Amino acid sequence: MPTQFAYDPPWWLAMVSPGLMLEKFAMEDFEDLYVPRLEQFLRAMAKAEAKKNVSHGREAFSLTSRMRDSWTSKRFWFNYGIRKGWSVDVIYWSALHEAGDEELSGDLEKEMSLIAEKKIAQLAAYEAECDARGIAQSG
Repeated sequence: MPTQFAYDPPWWLAMVSPGLMLEKFAMEDFEDLYVPRLEQFLRAMAKAEAKKNVSHGREAFSLTSRMRDSWTSKRFWFNYGIRKGWSVDVIYWSALHEAGDEELSGDLEKEMSLIAEKKIAQLAAYEAECDARGIAQSG
């Protein structure tokens, strides 16, 4: 696994999968359950790191600060969605989506149109090759 996943606070602090909870409840309900446990976890971890790193001066690189940053920047949700693909839709709409994201910029829309045209051409070439080889296509 990428090391960036180690910088995320543990999702299991809530004692329930965030993806499953967000399918039935609002983000606020999850946060009401999770955030107090996260804060308690991070305080305990900071104490342990303080004891260990007193002579090393590594506060800026502490796991506690990286986990807190992951939570506040919403990287926690992005990484969770990557790891738990079956929950990516509910994670996006509950945690990552921001109003106004529905509209694409002109450049991005143009780029997406070019990609779509390329994929349609690739599909047509694939279908033509299947026909030429006598391969039945499903779908």
